[in-house]
Amino acid sequence: MGLTTEQALKLKEEGKYNGNVKAGTKTVGEILFDNIFTFFNAVNLVAAIFVFTTGSYKNMTFMFVCFWNAIVGIFQEMKARRTLTKLKILLNPVAFVIRDDKEIQIKSDDIVYGDTCVFYAGDQVCVDGKVIEGEGFVNESLLTGESIPVPKKKDDNVLAGTFVAEGKLIVEATGVGEESYTYKIIKRAKKFKKNRSEIMYSINYVIRLVTLFVIPVATGLILKQHFVSHDSYNEIVLSTVAATIGFIPSGFVLLTSLVMFKGAIKLSFYNTLVQDLYSTEKLARVDTICFDKTGTLTKGRFDVTKIVEINCSRDEFEKALKEYSNTGFDRNSTILSIRAYYSGKDYNWNFIDGIPFSSARKWSLLEFKEGTYVLGAPDVLLSDKEKFNSKYNQEMVHGARIIAFGKCESYDKDKETFEGFSLMGLVILKDTLRDNAKETIEFLDSQKLNIKVISGDNPLTASIVATEAGIKDADKYIDASSIDSIEDIKEAVDKYTVFGRVTPEFKLKFVRALQEQEHIVAMTGDGVNDVMALKEADCSIAMQSGSSAARDISSVVLLDSDFAHIPEIIREGRRSINNLERSGVLYLTKTVYAILLALLFIVIPYSYPFKPIQYTLLGTLTIGYPSFFLAFEPNDERVRTGFLYNILFKAIPNGALVATNVCLSALMVYIWLRSDLTLSTMATLTTGLVSMFIFTDLCRPFTRLRFWVTVLVPIVFWTVLLILPDVFDVMGITLMRFYGSVVILSIDFVIYLFYRMLTRKFFNKDKFRARITNWLNKKARKQAKM
Repeated sequence: MGLTTEQALKLKEEGKYNGNVKAGTKTVGEILFDNIFTFFNAVNLVAAIFVFTTGSYKNMTFMFVCFWNAIVGIFQEMKARRTLTKLKILLNPVAFVIRDDKEIQIKSDDIVYGDTCVFYAGDQVCVDGKVIEGEGFVNESLLTGESIPVPKKKDDNVLAGTFVAEGKLIVEATGVGEESYTYKIIKRAKKFKKNRSEIMYSINYVIRLVTLFVIPVATGLILKQHFVSHDSYNEIVLSTVAATIGFIPSGFVLLTSLVMFKGAIKLSFYNTLVQDLYSTEKLARVDTICFDKTGTLTKGRFDVTKIVEINCSRDEFEKALKEYSNTGFDRNSTILSIRAYYSGKDYNWNFIDGIPFSSARKWSLLEFKEGTYVLGAPDVLLSDKEKFNSKYNQEMVHGARIIAFGKCESYDKDKETFEGFSLMGLVILKDTLRDNAKETIEFLDSQKLNIKVISGDNPLTASIVATEAGIKDADKYIDASSIDSIEDIKEAVDKYTVFGRVTPEFKLKFVRALQEQEHIVAMTGDGVNDVMALKEADCSIAMQSGSSAARDISSVVLLDSDFAHIPEIIREGRRSINNLERSGVLYLTKTVYAILLALLFIVIPYSYPFKPIQYTLLGTLTIGYPSFFLAFEPNDERVRTGFLYNILFKAIPNGALVATNVCLSALMVYIWLRSDLTLSTMATLTTGLVSMFIFTDLCRPFTRLRFWVTVLVPIVFWTVLLILPDVFDVMGITLMRFYGSVVILSIDFVIYLFYRMLTRKFFNKDKFRARITNWLNKKARKQAKM
């Protein structure tokens, strides 16, 4: 029986072996490429090359932002990749195969087509195959979602990704590697999932939008400075680069990466692996979360919930049952559950002989010096089945497994029969709720999230579990096999809470139906049957105990398989989004005034007033430094819709205020001083003052941290200008220049208040904000599917 070693080696050389599959995670090359070769980095690199030709290397400091942004992204994704690789090595099952007429143990990846594999109770089936000998029960929950084991006997087929719950199966491998059923499902989702982050998409959208201005504005500035101002090559390049890089909120890109990275590190202490930097944000935004029953709401294993003694004392029944579970041939899930229930109790009976469990007989027998006992299915062991079924029907309907236990008078091991069975009692097992499941559901319900349960189990069973977990409207359940058309699915997602008998294809359609109704969907899962839905969802959460395919495709992996960590992920996402929204106002204010000033100075008879080094100073001290502290503050407020809208609503008037300041400075210089260096100094000074006013306004209400940030920023800013004017290409700060900037600031502060009053009155509309948000989400989903 089985192949020879030479046959196995030949088949492996031909590629017909189990390990011949492509990984679902990104390769090192893909990680490096995605983080280095970005549109953001390309724009900054072109600008840096032009600055390099001028020899003014200090004006290239803006490239540090690109460098650190790439480093943070690469580090986080490499960390996630290493963790998943370790998990695969740790969880990679071994298997027993028969080669050269001997049973040997090998790695599951080394199984070849035609191998004769031996699977015992508790083993994972790692190939598709046909049973050629033996009987048992197979748990197919990772493929079908159905938690009740399926009986298997000779000539039945088994699939990779299932587990042998009871018995022993000898299987001929007929599907290995890419030919297995499991891989065919994974293949439909093997392309690595793109981000669907509103923050990331908003930033990229702004970068792409403002880049449309770069070429025409740069051309206009170059022509004006060459033919009108007659500036030198170095002056033209530096001022043009300063104008164009000011368009791009580069510091905001880095800050976003740092905030998300900090969140990933924090969540790692909660046994949560964040596979991409934007995962926490996506979960914080969802309004609908879909749970699987088996392995998510429940522990995914049967636990003893009740012991019912019938024709004996409790002590006598428990002694016999404890010894039975701790002795003998079987190590199936039922025996292990009973053993766990009686852990710590030991009576040390004298074992003699017995008959192991068989799925055909549905019972097992053990003989002790103290007596002979039988454990098995009630419908086989009991004579009065109708009375038993009527009494315990409700328990079975609700998903319980009932086992009968009792004594027998005699048995025949060769014929595998016994006589004189006397019932002692019943063992009731059930797939129980996870610890903290109710608390987690209660938190999600308090946050107004729609909760859906989609399971391969019986819909009534799933409904009972959902009710026990505290999910609202859990009594509204339906058999998904009765839903055919897309229109029916769209109607059902609104009408029902619990869906049973769900197939992988239905889960995918289910998620898409929710998304088409403008919902942001999170999907939890652990099996191969969840892969397609996990990939399609806006945020996907996998359990470490599930399949590697589910882990590879998901945004977040719960390393201890406990979905009670979801509230902490949501809180971390809220902190990130809310703080980044506030910090984003500072960065996009700079984008707004950079665009306005670039357009204005094409016609104003002065050179563009800023150089890259001055933008670096302003960006670091009046934007980067305060935003860094603001971004890491605790903040678990509910996320408002319209991330980009909320930022632009404040950034546009703020940017207009700064542009007005600089224009007034230009007018003052034109009237009195007529000097480009003076204009550059006044522009830097007034921009710094207005920026301080803006972030002070954003810091309200003040905390101790915010107070000290608003105090230290102006002190550091003035100190740098006074000590290092030559480094930043400004003149020494005199009292007259300071007074002039204060006068300008006072004038346009009135303009600012008037502008904000108009925008609040006419443009602060919730529907407009919601439209922008929905549009961004649709664009992000469309891009992710490309």
